[in-house]
Amino acid sequence: DTFKVIDGFKIELVASEPQVTDPVAMAFDENGNLFVAEMRGYSEHGDDQVGQIRFLEDTNGDGLFDRSTVFADRMSWPTAVACYDGGIFVGATPDLLYLKDENGDRQADRREVVFSGFGASNVQGLINSFRWGLDNRIHLVVRNKSSIVRPGDPVAEEPLLLSGRDLIFDPRTLEYEPTSGGGQFGMSFNRWGEKFVCS
Repeated sequence: DTFKVIDGFKIELVASEPQVTDPVAMAFDENGNLFVAEMRGYSEHGDDQVGQIRFLEDTNGDGLFDRSTVFADRMSWPTAVACYDGGIFVGATPDLLYLKDENGDRQADRREVVFSGFGASNVQGLINSFRWGLDNRIHLVVRNKSSIVRPGDPVAEEPLLLSGRDLIFDPRTLEYEPTSGGGQFGMSFNRWGEKFVCS
């Protein structure tokens, strides 16, 4: 059997090695495909940039992922992913990236740094847990002291300093602001928009 029933819940294996290795975050797109952040080399090999994003597909409709493609590589510690507008936002300290496949080859052709300056003083507290809020913005956990800038922003601003606070940004306008936080790795919302963080 490919599934087990645990406390009344059916748990089924849909992907495993070698299709995916060292997964720490994932997000489904509008077509049911899965983007997975592989934090390979944790925690001593950030400078080697061995982390990557996998793109998993179910090509025969049986509910299992049978095609695995490296969507983007050469990342230090990718720890978060969220789908948006046919592409994905990825947290890969010190940057928050936007990646998109523009020619249909299942690999990111577009790779731009959206925000930069996320801290890495504690590898167990890198940016993580990209979650859509009820405000249609993406919320993320920022544990390490950070000095956030938006490269190429036509309006020069002082860096946004974060220490014990999280970040919210609008994926359409890229406007951003701090919010309450304090988690380490893991965050979610309930149906009323109340935020829960893990330490």
